[in-house]
Amino acid sequence: MGVISNGEVIETGIVTMLSPETKVPAITYATRVEKKEEEEEEMFVVPPLNFSMVDNGIFRSGFPEKSNFSFLQNLGLKSIIYLCPEPYPEENNEFLKSNGIRLFHFGINGTKVRKNFLF
Repeated sequence: MGVISNGEVIETGIVTMLSPETKVPAITYATRVEKKEEEEEEMFVVPPLNFSMVDNGIFRSGFPEKSNFSFLQNLGLKSIIYLCPEPYPEENNEFLKSNGIRLFHFGINGTKVRKNFLF
């Protein structure tokens, strides 16, 4: 548990959840944020699947969902690089606009080779 400078208390732990695509357990981190005492509100912030820090101020993750927006707001992001060929969802675009985050969209087709193990 740690204290953030604005008086919020955070607690971080590991959460095991099922990946929506594969239904395979995936481990991620969840952070519980308690607001200042007078606000008496508790909020859970969950990072996107496969979230990790690459370097100081540089992060990587799977595609963010609405449930991840609170977590992303706390990072102070300036830009997001989106590599999927599909258009970026409008709900996510609205989140970016309202938080002053720039989107760089480079639609790259996947290069993963799928091996067929059935003979």
